[in-house]
Amino acid sequence: MTKQERKPEPCVTLVTGTPGVGKTKFADMLGRKTSARVVHLSSFISRHECFKRIDRARKTRVADLEKTRVLLHHLIQAEPSKAFIIEGHLTPLVVDPKDVKVCFVLRCHPQTLKTRLQRRRYPASKIAENLMAEILDNCLLEAVERLGREKVSELDTTSSSIKTLIDEALRVLGEELKPRVGTISWVDEFEKAGELPQYLSELSAGKK
Repeated sequence: MTKQERKPEPCVTLVTGTPGVGKTKFADMLGRKTSARVVHLSSFISRHECFKRIDRARKTRVADLEKTRVLLHHLIQAEPSKAFIIEGHLTPLVVDPKDVKVCFVLRCHPQTLKTRLQRRRYPASKIAENLMAEILDNCLLEAVERLGREKVSELDTTSSSIKTLIDEALRVLGEELKPRVGTISWVDEFEKAGELPQYLSELSAGKK
């Protein structure tokens, strides 16, 4: 196969983060700016019935990651010249790392995130679970472990406008800015205020 005939490599941007950080709005706007096809993972999983079982204790369905991974791979490979933006907190686990250009991990200060989740009428136990995940950097660590630091970029949605966030994302995608990791630490912030042990204890109690 000649260089001109070589099949183009997929270009996939991931958007991940704890529920409530603003992934859906961010992904949709980034998709409009880049003319990429946006795939919302939760809808994709529901549409293709990629579930293993029902977790009755947590009142949720457990995703079948392998089935999701296979179906997404087929979707991406079917249109290798098309740019994709795949949004959802499980995205680093279901997309082949070699297809990923950048993974944006959206972050939000736990106190602000709590307000957002309360507005969505999340139960207290679910709010506590998600706040614990955010303060402990769960989505960030998962993305870095799966993709490597060079492909991961954190964006703080706490008070930044969507326009500011999109502008930075476009600069990262255009390689004007390097992806940034490690610039956000809610643990350090709570530790400096002397509030970390009490805060974590309250979250642990709230999960029960």
